[in-house]
Amino acid sequence: MVRARVLSSALALVTVGLAGCPKKTEPAKVSVSIRVSPQNAQLRLDGQAIVNPYLAERPRDSEGHMLFVEAPGFASYKARVQFDKDVKLDIALERDEAEAPADAAAKPPAP
Repeated sequence: MVRARVLSSALALVTVGLAGCPKKTEPAKVSVSIRVSPQNAQLRLDGQAIVNPYLAERPRDSEGHMLFVEAPGFASYKARVQFDKDVKLDIALERDEAEAPADAAAKPPAP
């Protein structure tokens, strides 16, 4: 019986202590900034085409959003992005060696 009284007193103390504290609320939206080089890269977010650069406010969530980026002559890029906080991505695509100009490969080295 004494044990129950101690627990209820501790609970009352915690409840009173928290009641006086203001709650920190998270904003309902996050800022999303995605910039890709080269400038002519094509971006898709969750399968939808988006502009480059992409600057928007999106609803805050913890879901994974698929980002896919491609440009001719460059390796494609994909990533899962979460909008649980502000997002800032600066992506530089890498040259795709497999798509190097054919005439460069055909020329013999200079003597």
